[in-house]
Order: sequence, then structure tokens, then C-alpha cells
Amino acid sequence: AAFRQEKAQTQRIKDALLIAEQANESKSSFLSSVSHDMRTPLNAILGYARLAGETQDVRQKDDYVAKIGLAGHTLLDLINDTLDLQKIETGVSTLKLAPAPCADVVKGILTAVKPMIAAKHINFVFDNSKAIMANINVDMLRVQEIMINLLSNAVKYTPEGGRVEFVVECVGQDHGIIHDKLVVRDNGIGISKEFLPKIFDPFTQERTAATAHIGGSGLGLTIVKRLVDMMHGHIEVRSELGKGSEFIVYLDLERLPDQLTDKDQSEERHTFDLKGLRILMCEDNAMNTEIAKALLQKQGVEVICAANGQEGLEKFNASAPGEFDAILMDIRMPVLDGYQATAAIRSSRHVRALNIPIIAISADAYEEDVKRSLQAGMNMHLGKPFNPDQLYETLAKFCHRLDN
Repeated sequence: AAFRQEKAQTQRIKDALLIAEQANESKSSFLSSVSHDMRTPLNAILGYARLAGETQDVRQKDDYVAKIGLAGHTLLDLINDTLDLQKIETGVSTLKLAPAPCADVVKGILTAVKPMIAAKHINFVFDNSKAIMANINVDMLRVQEIMINLLSNAVKYTPEGGRVEFVVECVGQDHGIIHDKLVVRDNGIGISKEFLPKIFDPFTQERTAATAHIGGSGLGLTIVKRLVDMMHGHIEVRSELGKGSEFIVYLDLERLPDQLTDKDQSEERHTFDLKGLRILMCEDNAMNTEIAKALLQKQGVEVICAANGQEGLEKFNASAPGEFDAILMDIRMPVLDGYQATAAIRSSRHVRALNIPIIAISADAYEEDVKRSLQAGMNMHLGKPFNPDQLYETLAKFCHRLDN
């Protein structure tokens, strides 16, 4: 009996070791794929930056700068995809349902994909003749993410002048639920029978002579599958090599009354004037400081810089009441970080300690980071790389500079 127990224990240890080795192998494979995919656009950014610095031809320089921008967006998409996948797998990601007109969901999808469709002269067909364009309770960004991923793939893998279709169809409704069928169809290069079972696996792409020039992380379809599963939906794929592909997404969406209240409508864009504002910016990275400062100065904002949280605190404490209209606060800084600096400002004896707007601008962009910023006493959290328009509108809101 003791021998049997010892044998079973040895087997359990072997099994545990095998599982640990497999986990380690998949982690290494994941890191190696991410590293490779990130280096590709990064190589383009560094390469074009060098070429731009060496040429005296202004048009050539502008072309290189435009290409740096494209490669930068590719890298940002890849980073977002990787973090997205991680959040979905760890269960951190949750659906944020909100009332929205179906037409708005579709409009967001079409707006995002039309430039790439036009660039490849794709014959694009959008058909919503069998759809119910009602108001629904939906995580609009997530549905858009699913369909933009599928449509951008269709465009990517369809040669110039090819055809891509996007069909939105209601296949039935009952008990206030709309059963939607969303189809993306193309006559592109298609997928082989052998690769089809692996299509939703992370970091897998079918590499052939026809696809060698096409980049990507191999994460888009993995994210699509996880998001569809999160929504308790279903996805099917049909494809034939050389003839094209068809992806069909089935989603059940809660129908809402035809008239939404004003509160449910998306917020209108505001106009604003930031001229004359004085902003204290706490940021330890010289490049980030230069970019943010230049963007704000273009709007007529005066920017006073502090290289860390401690310097920011000292400059605020030494300022006259009303000298600064707001503070932009990085999180990860030496001496005092953004959280500590904010807490110290809020508890200082300065007359504006409690009411000066403090806006976090940080590369720590997870939801828990946003919560922590607010708990530390900040008014708002913007992720890096930030959208300049969003920064302007945030400052206008907190400094009472909105015109409407």
C-alpha cells in the first residue's frame, strides 16, 4: 500500500511538472511572438526617423513622418490588442452595457473601415435591408471592435479591386430580445482547410506567398472570439483557399423603447477656448513634456514644467492663489510619484489645495489605475498616448472654458 501511495505521489509530481513546463513553453512562445510583432513597426519607426533626419527634401521628410505615424498606430493597436487579450483572459474585462441606437453602432464601424476600403479600391457593399435599426442595450465599443476586426481582415486579405460585404440582419425577435446575424464576406485569398481549426488561436497567421507582405499580431480573431463568447454569442467561419472567406456573428441584444431619454443620448461635442490658461505639468520624461507642451501652447496655454512630483508640489505651494488653473500629473515619477504628489497637494495649506483640477496623464491605463487616480484625489485620468482633443476638452471642462 505504501509503495502504491509513493507511486501515485511520484506520478502527481510528474504531472504537475509537465503542466508547469507546458505553461512556461506557452509563455515563452507568447513573449517571442509579441516581441517579434512589436519589433516590426518599431523598426519602421526608427528607420524612417533616421531617414527623415538625413534628408533635406521637405516632401520626402513629410512622407517619412506620415509613415512613422502609420507605424506608430500599428504598434499602438498591437499593444492594445495584447493588453485586451490579457484582460479578457484574466476576467478583468467586463461588458459595459448602455442604451444606444443600432444606427450609431453601425456608423462607428463604417467610419473606422472606410479609409482602408477606399485605399485599396475595394468594391464595398453594406446591406441592412433585413435589420431592425432599433435602440438596444449594448456595449457599443465591443461590438464595434468585433466587426472592425473582421472587416479590416477582409480588406487586408482581399486584393485591390476585390469585393467585401457587410450584412446586418435580424433573424428574429422575442421577449424584447433581437437576434442579430452580422456577416462579413470577401472574395479574397481565403483560408486553407488545414489552418481553419487554428484560426482563433492567439498569434497564429497562415503564412503563404500571398500573405507574406501582410502584417498583424495574429490576435485580432482571438479577441473577436473571446468578445463574442463574453456576449454569449456565436461565431462561424466558412472559407476556401483562393475564393474568399465568410465570418458570421450571432448576437442576442436587448431591445429598448424607440424613444430614448436625453440622458441616454451620446454627449454632444463642445466648443472651447483655452487661451490664457496657466497649467502646471508634472512629467519626468523630456520627450513627453516637449510634445504635451507644444500641443498646449498651440491652444494659447502657458505651461510651467516640473520634472517630478516633489518639484510639482513645491511649485504649487509657492504659487499665488489662481496662478495655476490646473495641474497635469504623470504617475510614475522619481522622488514623489503622481499619487503621492496629488495627496500632498490635496492636504497642503494652499488656498486652492482642494479645488484645483488635477488631471492624470499616464501610461498606466488599466481600469484599476483610473480608479486609483480618482481615489488619490485626481479629477480625471487620461491614458498615454493621449488624444490631444480629449486633453483640450478635459481642460476646458475643469477650467470652465466650455462655450456650450
